[in-house]
Amino acid sequence: NWDFIREAFDEKRMFVASIHNCAIGFLTWHNSTDLTIKIDICEVKPTHRKQGVLKELMLYAFSTFEDQGIQAVELQCAPASSEVVWKKLGFMDFPATNGRTNWDGGNKRLYKTVFPSSEFFSGNPDAETIELWNDEPHRTQHTPANWHWKLDFIENTRQLRNPIIHPCLGDWKIRWKRGGTVIKEDKAKYFLKNIVHGNFLILRSLPLRTDAD
Repeated sequence: NWDFIREAFDEKRMFVASIHNCAIGFLTWHNSTDLTIKIDICEVKPTHRKQGVLKELMLYAFSTFEDQGIQAVELQCAPASSEVVWKKLGFMDFPATNGRTNWDGGNKRLYKTVFPSSEFFSGNPDAETIELWNDEPHRTQHTPANWHWKLDFIENTRQLRNPIIHPCLGDWKIRWKRGGTVIKEDKAKYFLKNIVHGNFLILRSLPLRTDAD
């Protein structure tokens, strides 16, 4: 991967951990979209593993990503033994499309949000909510949503206090409800403009009504 690593270094897509000017670990990435990042390679020198080096790299990386307005980070878990380490750092399984796999090229996919996301919700049917399924609309006609969010807006605005940031493919079904009434339901990629970014749903605001109202 030296050519790839050199390219990342030249394009300033690399963080390096060092002691006394000697590199002991590095991380490379690329922008999947303007709001999402994919980690490509992350290595720590064997003699310096289990010493918090990776944690420091990730803290620095996420601080930088936050300053850039990045919302979410994803990676392929390779080798498989690294899954335990990534999950200790807060990464989670990328949900699979119903009945399929969340593996990519033989490697498990993980993700972590950079900013706090709205919490999952179940309860009050009168609340204004977003629901998401991990499959296409025609395959989910008689199944409950996989995820629910209660919309909590900043006072006198339609801006969410915490955005909804969640893995989502463009063909997955999404539904917007208010007071138990369906406002809109469609594939995520057709639902509203600029809410699907690569493999993520990033919803930061909603209009009072749809264009069809």
